[in-house]
Amino acid sequence: MTQRLTQEQLSQIVTEVEGLQVRREAELDQQQVREILQELNLPPELLDEALIQLNRRQALEVQQRRNRWIASGVVALLIILSASTIFFIRQQNSALSI
Repeated sequence: MTQRLTQEQLSQIVTEVEGLQVRREAELDQQQVREILQELNLPPELLDEALIQLNRRQALEVQQRRNRWIASGVVALLIILSASTIFFIRQQNSALSI
């Protein structure tokens, strides 16, 4: 049984395929990169190592971003806990002074 598509779905599919084609055309394959490195008088045999380093750097950036979010959450939690404790203590003190 074939799936039938609406005109809107067809438009979305065409847009997605066009986007994928543009991205694919913008990407270079390893042979093209090796040729560019040779033109720049750089050793193409270091391409694999450079790709590994690039992936590591990107993973490190993601990890650092995640750590900043976690640290911000912890700081916000500590501030809320401190403010709640101060509020509770003041409420107790005002209740005792009455």
